[in-house]
Amino acid sequence: MPILDLPNFQVVDSEELEKSIRLVLETVSDPTVCQACRDLTAKIVKYGKRKQRYMDMPIRGKAVDLLVRRKRFRCYSCNQTFFEHLEDMVPGRLMTKRLKEYIEQEGIHRPFTSIAKETGLKEKTVRDIFHIHIDKIARKFRFETPEVLGIDEIHLLRVSRFVVTNIKEKTVIEMLANRNKPTVINFFRSLDASKVKYVCMDMWNPYRDAVREVFPNARIIIDKYHIVRMASEAMESVRKKLRADLTTKQRRRLKNDRFTLLKRRHALNDKERLNVDIWSKAYPLLGAAYELKEAFYEIWDDKEQGAQSARARYYAWREAIPEDLIPDFQKILTCFMNWEMELFGYFTAPYTNAYTEGLNSRIRDLDRKGRGYTFNVLRVKVLTAEGVHKKTVSAPKYDKNAFSVSNSLMSGIPYETNYGVDISTFMAMVDKGDIK
Repeated sequence: MPILDLPNFQVVDSEELEKSIRLVLETVSDPTVCQACRDLTAKIVKYGKRKQRYMDMPIRGKAVDLLVRRKRFRCYSCNQTFFEHLEDMVPGRLMTKRLKEYIEQEGIHRPFTSIAKETGLKEKTVRDIFHIHIDKIARKFRFETPEVLGIDEIHLLRVSRFVVTNIKEKTVIEMLANRNKPTVINFFRSLDASKVKYVCMDMWNPYRDAVREVFPNARIIIDKYHIVRMASEAMESVRKKLRADLTTKQRRRLKNDRFTLLKRRHALNDKERLNVDIWSKAYPLLGAAYELKEAFYEIWDDKEQGAQSARARYYAWREAIPEDLIPDFQKILTCFMNWEMELFGYFTAPYTNAYTEGLNSRIRDLDRKGRGYTFNVLRVKVLTAEGVHKKTVSAPKYDKNAFSVSNSLMSGIPYETNYGVDISTFMAMVDKGDIK
């Protein structure tokens, strides 16, 4: 197998430094045709050499510096001189083609600064290569309309972006520059409306208007997370108002009340359960708020009950709210006035927007790690790493045994060359002339 997995080169010298590895290379064969006139019968002769520096794939986390003794030739037919063509190098980039592919591949998952440090390149060079790469990728993006559409927004670069997912396949479909109603409608119109059966979304009127306009037959589903948390907020409102009217001594008796009261009943330990009982007897409105919070959660815990049963239980729950607590629970009551059909849609289909919500956290992590990303770069990173497009952006298939591309290089696993020896032994063999 060729040294370095670069069949056109041979190693003539090597040196391992603290942060890099330097290899001196020469091509294994000379050109037979003039690069200038392309005359097949012309006689060409060597006309000197020039050392040219190229960067290659990192080895064991160290940058690899290739010093190529590039040969120069003269053609007797056209009297022109030319340098040999280096097939494995990127024109104008002074790097190997596989390093360029490595940057394109790693750039999807890693910050540019990390790649630049590992490869010995400038961050701007890494960024430029990836920008060109994503422009090519973006033009190839294709997607099919999903049956279950997930939509959400995420605040990035001071703007709310619109995220679209395929809930069933758990993949990203698109991330748009904003969530404005015209933008959302225009995107929806690019889909096949007849295929969309469900749309999982937040309670935001422009989303609902857009869905109803473009997908009139689709059923809207609001995740229970967006509604049940309002019960906890209502109980917390009651707790805060109560504490505001208590003396310092009375407040001490409510130690850890917030933490305890926000927990579900089944998650309480014996001591916490006892405290809740004591607090409920001492402060009946606080106890009533806790019971209302638990009863509301229990409605949404039973997804198998169906929309009709859930609706009946909600109506009964609503009637049980004491008059004094209605202002605290008014937010829930208002939501059901405006979104009742969509909220009970949660009980009509086996889908939630959990994937989209979780995806937003990963997008934020990606944005935070790569500070300075433009929206276009971040969008392509998200789509290629998480989206339906990830199947169309395949990673280069490097030889596992190739000298400079083993996966073990970055993992700390003892590295062996294709000759079955470690790199230090390999370099010693090169110096002695045992490997040519």
